[in-house]
Amino acid sequence: MSRPGRPNVQKEGKGRERERRKGKERTKERERERTREKEIGKWERMRSVGKKEKKLKKA
Repeated sequence: MSRPGRPNVQKEGKGRERERRKGKERTKERERERTREKEIGKWERMRSVGKKEKKLKKA
């Protein structure tokens, strides 16, 4: 049984399907990691800016 959009491909066994799903999950996980890193970086920068402003106020 072939699938639409994929000509002449036999329906894959469970193992193949599972492998592909694993890959998908891995990419999602990587994406999540990246967004988390971005968020952390943003807060770090904001904090450093805040510290600089405090120093300027004291001077």
